[in-house]
Amino acid sequence: MATPTYSRGASEKRAAKSARISWYLRLDNALPIFTKVMSLVVVLTLIQTIVLVAIILSVEHDAIQALYQERAMAMSRLVGSVVLNGDQLEDQPHAQRDVAELVQTNPGLLRVNVYTAEAGQTRVWVSSTPDHVGKAGDAEDAAPLLTSLSSARDTHIDGQPALEVLAPVVNTRGQILASVGVYMSTAPREAALQTLAGRVYLITGMGLIAVGIAFYYLPYRRGLKRIERITRAVRQMARGKLDTRINEPASPGTRDEITILAAGFDRMASAIQELQEKTEQLAPTDALTGVHNRRYFDEALQREIQRARRLNYPLTLLFVDIDKFKDFNDRYGHMAGDVALQNVATVLRRVVREVDVVARYGGEEFTVVMPGCAYDAAENVAEKLRAAVEQARFAIREKETEASVTVSVGAATYPDTTTSAWDLVSAADAAMYQAKQAGRNRVRVAQPPGRASPST
Repeated sequence: MATPTYSRGASEKRAAKSARISWYLRLDNALPIFTKVMSLVVVLTLIQTIVLVAIILSVEHDAIQALYQERAMAMSRLVGSVVLNGDQLEDQPHAQRDVAELVQTNPGLLRVNVYTAEAGQTRVWVSSTPDHVGKAGDAEDAAPLLTSLSSARDTHIDGQPALEVLAPVVNTRGQILASVGVYMSTAPREAALQTLAGRVYLITGMGLIAVGIAFYYLPYRRGLKRIERITRAVRQMARGKLDTRINEPASPGTRDEITILAAGFDRMASAIQELQEKTEQLAPTDALTGVHNRRYFDEALQREIQRARRLNYPLTLLFVDIDKFKDFNDRYGHMAGDVALQNVATVLRRVVREVDVVARYGGEEFTVVMPGCAYDAAENVAEKLRAAVEQARFAIREKETEASVTVSVGAATYPDTTTSAWDLVSAADAAMYQAKQAGRNRVRVAQPPGRASPST
């Protein structure tokens, strides 16, 4: 009697399954326990490294993207201030010239458009590309005029990748007069990310090759313990602790693969940390306080002085120094000192205008660049800022109490005090020290040349 087809097929499947199980068993019996354990460790290390690389690339991508958006936002604010004349828009020919000049002096800037609403239709008012003047804008171009909100997105301009930022132009009375479209080239960003990815993949690949070789040549106990050290270091790096090091240097000519791996890991960690530090240096903000840093302040002051000279309007620089900050740290601790710095920065940003530039100059010193603030108004503005800091209280959790600080403020004004950016810094700094010598928690304004200092 013939065997049914379905029975013969089932028997063949069972035979194939038995053969596979037998092969797995023979392989399992043939491999020593060390090889199996090390193979598992290799696989786990590979997975952890892939996760680490993904995290590092994601963090760096987000950091560079945030940096570009901040630059584009800052540029949109700059364009907004350029096209404003008091509380009204500049006349069109001057605004067109200033926008074209701005694009020419910033190589990464591909295009700048300023949109206004005319008879319910959004149109290009001025543009760095003259052919675009008078063209109708789309719904996204009109959005800042209607919502007063800024937006950013990746796009393409003339075939080039670009970051588009749309932001409203608002005068001091809160009126939305226009919207600004800034288009910055993102080609350097993509190149930086590709370079970073290549370096990370290269170093990681070399490290993994060294790991795989080393696992099979070192004694079990010694090799496993050293692999565990590397695994812990990888986990720490994955958690963001970029200063993690194994500190097992490879001597010249060594054939110890795990030693080579450890040294490669240290090189990789150093390279990643160096890239992270360079990225932070390019950022325009102070990591602790969130206000602009010294590098951004230097550039902003030069830029604002040049614009004030070109447009013939005044500019005031304030130097703000926290009084007896060392005593505060000695009393409450350095963590409380950080909270005090953050509190002062928060107050400064709250009191000053949106167009003013608040920066941490260094240590416990802050600066405020105030375009359009004349000599006669400088003392009142500085006094308002000083009083706001004095009245602000903040919690110190470690001591379960509240505290406050005071500041001494020095002011200097362009062009009354001086016409040089760095002389303006020196004059404001000197005025701040006069306030310190006069008893702290007060304001002093640098006097114009030839004018007698006040008796108080």
